[in-house]
Amino acid sequence: MSEAAHTLKCTLERIRYSGRGFWSVASVRRSDTGALATACGPLTACSEGDTLELVGSWEEDPNYGAQFKFSKARTILPSDDLGVLR
Repeated sequence: MSEAAHTLKCTLERIRYSGRGFWSVASVRRSDTGALATACGPLTACSEGDTLELVGSWEEDPNYGAQFKFSKARTILPSDDLGVLR
């Protein structure tokens, strides 16, 4: 990774690509700003609508723009009634 590792808490909106080695490109909604972002890295055992905690860094791809490139992903279990229903 090009910068120091950061943690991004987000909701998985849509998996746009999934390839070998569980490497994926996904649309996520940031918990801190509510904005949509692109995240790239290994995703396993998660579904659209899950809350995730990603560890990685922001990078600027010359073709695709800003992306959060992560090396670790953890699913956060819902803690409220609405999250459990989803």
